[in-house]
Amino acid sequence: MFTAADWMDAKLNTFHTAEIGGRTFIARLSMEGPYLKMLDKDSMYSGKGVSLGWATFIDKDGAANWGVFKSDDGELRLSLKDFTCEEIARLGAEFGIRIGNNTSTFVGSKAWDSLRTWVRKFPYVAESYARFDANIPYWLERASREKEDEREAA
Repeated sequence: MFTAADWMDAKLNTFHTAEIGGRTFIARLSMEGPYLKMLDKDSMYSGKGVSLGWATFIDKDGAANWGVFKSDDGELRLSLKDFTCEEIARLGAEFGIRIGNNTSTFVGSKAWDSLRTWVRKFPYVAESYARFDANIPYWLERASREKEDEREAA
């Protein structure tokens, strides 16, 4: 049965949420494809974000504070000031964001697993976002195919 909570999840396009460093991070679909947003404190909706994909990485800024950047423009997208090294490592693992020389990718992360489940639950909503040019090419096809492969193996 499709509940009101399911509708809100589909409407907001949120497929993964994590509390890290006292902040709420949500992964949702946007016209750029899978997208990470760090919510402002005490807010359900506002905050800055960055598209997930190979060009997203965590590093230190000029003031030696952690942040999430995009390599296409090198611009700081999310400030992670006051985050500990452990919290940074957890954020990177949770959403598949590269830190330094590690080779983490979004595909294979906990957030990716959540996206695959979300795609199966809301295929028509997912298809509507797959029409746009995303930073993760063929994300819908990959997420759908992996779900079909799992079902066949079971």
